[in-house]
Amino acid sequence: MVLPSHAFLAACLPAADGNSPGRAEGRLAVKMIAGYLQHALQIERLAAEEPNLDFKAELENQTVAYGKLAAERSSKLGLKPPLRGAG
Repeated sequence: MVLPSHAFLAACLPAADGNSPGRAEGRLAVKMIAGYLQHALQIERLAAEEPNLDFKAELENQTVAYGKLAAERSSKLGLKPPLRGAG
């Protein structure tokens, strides 16, 4: 998984124009997106080392769920979805 930096995400935020989030709300949303991606990466690393295949599958499902949360939040802000790549 490739994690964008906070600064990159903040630079992508649309300007506050009444329809877009204010700067403080935008920063909070960016932190939420970054948090979702960080959790996804941590769980992805755990899954990679998990010998129990059933538990590994559960961890992988959680990783997908966090990725979806990040993509949904990005979409609400008018941003492109976060990149997924080799972790």
